[in-house]
Amino acid sequence: MKPATQTDSATSRILATCIAVVALVLGGGAIAGLLGLELPEPANSMVHSLLWVLLPIGGTLALRRGWASSRLRLWWMAAVVVVIGVLMGTQPNAMGAFTHGIFGLLSDGLVFNDYLIGMGVVTVVMLIASKAVCSWACHLGTLQELLYRLARRDGDGGLRELKLPFALSMASRAVIFAIFAVVALGWGVDISLPWDPHRLFRLSTMFMLPALVTLTLTLALSPFVYRPWCQLACPLGLLGWVMERAALLRVRVDPASCTSCRSCVRACPCSAMEGILDGESVRPDCWSCGSCIERCPAGAIQFRSPLGS
Repeated sequence: MKPATQTDSATSRILATCIAVVALVLGGGAIAGLLGLELPEPANSMVHSLLWVLLPIGGTLALRRGWASSRLRLWWMAAVVVVIGVLMGTQPNAMGAFTHGIFGLLSDGLVFNDYLIGMGVVTVVMLIASKAVCSWACHLGTLQELLYRLARRDGDGGLRELKLPFALSMASRAVIFAIFAVVALGWGVDISLPWDPHRLFRLSTMFMLPALVTLTLTLALSPFVYRPWCQLACPLGLLGWVMERAALLRVRVDPASCTSCRSCVRACPCSAMEGILDGESVRPDCWSCGSCIERCPAGAIQFRSPLGS
């Protein structure tokens, strides 16, 4: 057991690292916006949409091949945050495609709006590989997970983590989406836009009070809670959970190889592996991060289809 002084020092160092990362990301985004470094439209949206396909393909390949180590995740998430969040701006984003597409459908009856097309792309990708967009391509999701993983790197002591009860995360997302849908249908107002923390990578939207509140809470919780925005508020996370059981490729356990050591449960940043091992019919989201695959000593866990590896 480490002395209290060493533990306090490690905690201070971890928190300082997380704060520095947030400052660099938001500061870099503000500078990139002021300098006009992002691509002009429609090229920006086209490149974003292409990356929503290419990045999940790369992440899925890493999971399938067993390459998704903690080190790879750190570098991958840092690259996504820098390229998509800082350099390319915040719009479009996968969550925006979902909320604005649903808003256009509910309020104006626009079945074939641009956002719904983007939502269709995201949906198809996540039906092929569970949570592939959220886990490997979303700049806000990867920023949250980057802070979470930096807070508990091996040898640094690590901050105490808090795993949210699935009932809480599910109820929170469902209620928020229900309110959004009712307001969009009844009053024709998209109330998600002012609260969207994805937009705060640019100075022009960085000080919008509602989004500033959600971003501040999200980033403050991220070192302690795995993807707090994704678990508690994101409608795309809710959609991903609905589609998870139908996804062709997802985390699966070979019962014949499993030794019931539950190393995967301890490695899982949420409670998904506990639900998978226990065979729960309604279980928490699996974010396809690969921690369980990396930690399993028997090689019993794979990211695969029902037909096998």
